[in-house]
Amino acid sequence: MKNNNTIVLNNDNLSTLNHISVASNSDIIFHNISKSEEIIIDVINDINVFIKGIILGDDINLKIMINCKNKSQITGNLIDFSKNNSNIYIDVNLNDSYSNATFNSAILSSINDKKTFTINVNHNAISTDAKVSTYGVCKDNGNLLILGTSDIKENIIKCNTSQNVKIMLIDKNSVGIAKPILKIANDDVKASHGASIGQLNEDHLFYLLSRGLSVLEAKKLIVLGYFNNVIKNFKDDELLNDVSNLLDSRL
Repeated sequence: MKNNNTIVLNNDNLSTLNHISVASNSDIIFHNISKSEEIIIDVINDINVFIKGIILGDDINLKIMINCKNKSQITGNLIDFSKNNSNIYIDVNLNDSYSNATFNSAILSSINDKKTFTINVNHNAISTDAKVSTYGVCKDNGNLLILGTSDIKENIIKCNTSQNVKIMLIDKNSVGIAKPILKIANDDVKASHGASIGQLNEDHLFYLLSRGLSVLEAKKLIVLGYFNNVIKNFKDDELLNDVSNLLDSRL
């Protein structure tokens, strides 16, 4: 198999690489992005594009728009460690038949953060598929709102779309809100959504403490497991190390 091209977006090049056209199999890496910006990614051929990385920064307002054409396949895995009043907005447009998107996101809201994370999928052509999974963790008076809409318009048939949101509350002072929405204008589709919000499993915590871990180590391990659906897809030692260090500093 031919190796993918790699495009690395960071704070130094984000202003000049904020509109990317991708015409071959590629990895797009968000390397510790901490700037407010609008990023447009056009996927223009029958190719596979993998988007992965970490979002940082204080009070950032980041918008990512992904346009999929010609049977393109998008796989996204992002972790949001931004702080304070941050707003992350992702729009995925499936513009040609047989395009599909799988997007996994993990968000940490802690230490009085008030964050909004939005991911929308617009099915603009027949026979398009999308699967969106979003995982949130809230602690230390963290506040997290996760929004998402899957939109299938009239006459856009034979589509599959799903949304799943899970939020774990580490303490009783934190707030998590999940609002996945389906906008379906015809019957010839498959569509589903789900949301769950719950407290940290005390039995899991007690077990880890009984094995000699500290409270901080146990909570970190639980969060790592919760975020594993995203982390396991990084397959990049530098990104994995960054995630571990960021959890150490924010838990």
